[in-house]
Amino acid sequence: MRSVFAAMFALFVLYASAGELHAGEEADEQSAEDERSAEETNVDADEEPVPADDEQPGDKAPNATGSNAAVPLSSGEEPTAAPAQEEPTPAKASLADRFSSSSVLVEHSFSVAHQADLSPEYTRSISRILVLSPSFDVSKHVSVAAQLSVAQELTVTDTTYAYEPMLDDLRVGVSGTLPGRSGKIGSLGASTGIDFAVPTSKASMAASMIMAVEPWFKVALTAPLLDGLEVSYRVTPSPRIHRYTTASLRQARPCSPATGCFLGTTIDTGQRNTGLQLHQDIGLRLSAFKQKLSISGQMTLSYGVLYPKTPSDHFDELILSDPDNGGGSPVRASSAFLFDLSYQVHPGVGVSLGLWTPGGMRPDGGWYNPFGNRFSQVYIDVTLYPVALIQEGIRGLISKNKAAQP
Repeated sequence: MRSVFAAMFALFVLYASAGELHAGEEADEQSAEDERSAEETNVDADEEPVPADDEQPGDKAPNATGSNAAVPLSSGEEPTAAPAQEEPTPAKASLADRFSSSSVLVEHSFSVAHQADLSPEYTRSISRILVLSPSFDVSKHVSVAAQLSVAQELTVTDTTYAYEPMLDDLRVGVSGTLPGRSGKIGSLGASTGIDFAVPTSKASMAASMIMAVEPWFKVALTAPLLDGLEVSYRVTPSPRIHRYTTASLRQARPCSPATGCFLGTTIDTGQRNTGLQLHQDIGLRLSAFKQKLSISGQMTLSYGVLYPKTPSDHFDELILSDPDNGGGSPVRASSAFLFDLSYQVHPGVGVSLGLWTPGGMRPDGGWYNPFGNRFSQVYIDVTLYPVALIQEGIRGLISKNKAAQP
């Protein structure tokens, strides 16, 4: 755990150091420029240019620089000082603008090959997912957001009832962006935040999860290629708080050696819950056509540390050490690869096509191909931005009414 936070602190120090070095370079360049300007303007009084016969004393000299230079005089008018130029103040964001990042995503995914799911037979899976993501910008650099998704697998009937929609965990969080740095090869940006996961899914309820805390830190470097080539890295340690160290079922099932009992029924599974997860995301994205088109790839490496084995009257050492119950090695490694092609067809509508591949260890001890395997899924997404849709609709009505007026 200490190494995780030490890594996050090292990333933050590296980002800050890069900013200080760049600031030093800018200061040196500014000092050199000031010295050159001083040498150019440091002219002796005897060497001052004499105005020509047809040149008025107030006419602008060819080498005059700065806002204090004289302006040409109009006939019969006295010269007046140019008013000081005030920096334009940015317009205050409206309430609608603060909700502009809120979105509704509708996804349909299809598995590449047959696989085992909740059905007793190997089938291809077809799923439909709805994701609600409200967001609110507290300020220019701070925002709060939430996310709740519900999935329905259209090829599974062996659930509580056929085609049962499954809720995911509710997530709420706050995020903030740090000041960016610009250099010769691109701009460096960083952001950080913290998310909280509340157990609303059946899987989390079965694991008796109370809450998952997910602080994260992200660094991104954007190079000036087309509309931007971004390379990013994000680290997320996630302590998970459970009521029990092992998972249980809502309804009792017949006993088995894996659950530690041999007669009657039990709700315990004997599987140890995950006490800590560490996610590392490495991403690459290229934008084009005024950032309407984007191609991105992302690899997520996840490590799960199980709760330690504890003395129990119900579970003995043999049961908790069984690999089928998550025993043996206390660390679980997995991965997820995402390839996505997105296009913003309208300010309020975006579409994307992609491939999602979960990875991990095979039953024989090997590893699945992290970029494509039998569990890969092809998906088609449609993302709606309600605020942009409403604003564009209002603008269209106003334009239509103006055009109809004589």
